[in-house]
Amino acid sequence: MLTGLTDPSPGVWRRQRKAGMGVVTNLTHDEPVRLDAGPLVSLCCDLGQDGVDRVLRQVLNDLRTCLPEIARHAASGDAVALVQSARVIEWLAHRIGMVTLARVANDVARASRAGDATAVCATVARLARIGDRFPKVRAEKTVIIGVRNLDDLEKARIRESRVHLFT
Repeated sequence: MLTGLTDPSPGVWRRQRKAGMGVVTNLTHDEPVRLDAGPLVSLCCDLGQDGVDRVLRQVLNDLRTCLPEIARHAASGDAVALVQSARVIEWLAHRIGMVTLARVANDVARASRAGDATAVCATVARLARIGDRFPKVRAEKTVIIGVRNLDDLEKARIRESRVHLFT
């Protein structure tokens, strides 16, 4: 039986129900992610639209590689590698304005340097939640049907993305 739905703090919802002798509380994390457009605007001014597209693709691919490494380093207890990977993620995230991801990566590095195993587990889990907002669809398994009137740049981007296109 549900006894209540409360919002104790931003981003955390509690659902309580009676279970036998006590109350079971399930926590759901839903933290908003902050982005800063400034770095993207600077990149656009410096590199142009095509340059920004290349940088974004590269940074997002690098993040996809680095984020799983963090969990492996934390599980193995390799504090030095954990701090290094967290710093790389922080730098990449700052480069494209992913403020929340950069801040959480910094928190992982600080917790690891402090030797606080509980904080490392908590911040690595938070980093995984924040960083796991990448598209869930793989381009090589995606099909677009009925596309017409693409300009040359759009055609090139679709070819680069490895999405299958049928007109």
